[in-house]
Amino acid sequence: TAADGLAGDNAYATLQDREGKYWICIWEGGVSRFDGRTFTTFTTEDGLADNHVETVFQDREGYLWFGTFGGGVSRFDGQAFTTFTTEDGLADNHVETIFQDREGHLWFGTWGGASRYDGQIFQNLTREDGLAHNMVRSIYQDWEGNMWFGTFNGLTRYNPPMPSQPQVFIDAVVADRRYEGKTALEIPSSTRLTTFEFHGMSLKTRPEAMGYQYQLEGHDPEWHITHTRRVEYQDLGLGKYMFRLQGVDRDLNYSAPAEISFQIVPDPRDERIDELEERVRERTRELEEIHHQLQEAQAQIIDELEEELQTAHDLQMGLMPKEALQIEGFDITGRCLPANHVGGDFFQYFQRDGQLSICLADVTGHAMKAAVPVMMFSGVLKTEMRLGAPLDQLFSNLNNTMYDSLDSRTFVCFTMGEVDLTERSFRLANSGCPYPFHFRVSTGDVSEMQGGRCLSAGGRCLGRLMRR
Repeated sequence: TAADGLAGDNAYATLQDREGKYWICIWEGGVSRFDGRTFTTFTTEDGLADNHVETVFQDREGYLWFGTFGGGVSRFDGQAFTTFTTEDGLADNHVETIFQDREGHLWFGTWGGASRYDGQIFQNLTREDGLAHNMVRSIYQDWEGNMWFGTFNGLTRYNPPMPSQPQVFIDAVVADRRYEGKTALEIPSSTRLTTFEFHGMSLKTRPEAMGYQYQLEGHDPEWHITHTRRVEYQDLGLGKYMFRLQGVDRDLNYSAPAEISFQIVPDPRDERIDELEERVRERTRELEEIHHQLQEAQAQIIDELEEELQTAHDLQMGLMPKEALQIEGFDITGRCLPANHVGGDFFQYFQRDGQLSICLADVTGHAMKAAVPVMMFSGVLKTEMRLGAPLDQLFSNLNNTMYDSLDSRTFVCFTMGEVDLTERSFRLANSGCPYPFHFRVSTGDVSEMQGGRCLSAGGRCLGRLMRR
């Protein structure tokens, strides 16, 4: 029992192999091997198809076969397990019995019919062939060669007919187009999928029950098995090939081979495509070189523009005071920070005849569009200041001169304050700028200096405000 090392107590079948070792099939436990002293257990972890093992058989070559409840049948060569299932052609994965006939073919009784295996291909007998039931529980061959199947619905005797060779036909090769009735052909290399369509004929085998083995010489190292009527190959390389096919009937009789040779040849269209691709690559390289040259030219232009803008910036900054004025009794300072290299902002101081003029201007627009007019305005203002026109006349002169020089969409906002350094009086004229703010230290108040009002301290008028 399990207490002695057996895989489990529910033993389904037992076999003594040619070496004298015992093999015990255990339900849910796998297979136990007993050498007379100890038990060794094999399970799915060792490669067994399923741990529910129902039957064991040793064939003439010494291989051990294990039929399982739902994993198919496993063959053990003494080192490793190989499993066969419905994907390989087995009638069903529930295998209850195994038998080998006089021809050396293995028979498997499954819940889907009786499967016959010659080492290459499985063929099946089912109710459609006359079997009493698809659940086959025992198989036996009598002295006359008849096969007996114990089923869930009675006993079936099968008398294999005299061997007769089936026939097989290659119907078509489908590549760049459909080829029928050909024994040799050429297929262009641009074809990605090559398909072979075929069928077999046997007087004792249903068409859908025919099996086939095939090999593509030049591609397949060995034969392949299928129960379909077509096979496909993808992306075959240049060269010569031979497709060989044999049909296999219900009794594992093989047909004479059907063959078709073909050659994968270069497609002239591919050569043209290669030529076009090379031209595209060459043109791409040219465009990349042009793009590189444009980038270098663009970088050079940008460097030149930045240098010119820096020069313009230095020129504009040179039009304005670089240091604060030093006048006794006053703290005066100013600074201009344009948003770009250059702009339309401007301020300046002028001293003459005991008076200090503080000027502030702003030209509409940004960057060079505003910088050029502000430079022009600076020169006009400096000229007018030298002429010594009074404050009200100064604004009129500036307006007339700039009006003749600027376009209709450019404007200059200008404000100017005059400080009498002797009398300590202040006059302000404003043309378009926001009103300046006046901060009174004595009270801490801040107010706008709007036109038409006087600033007074201690009852004395300090200045007259004028706005244009």
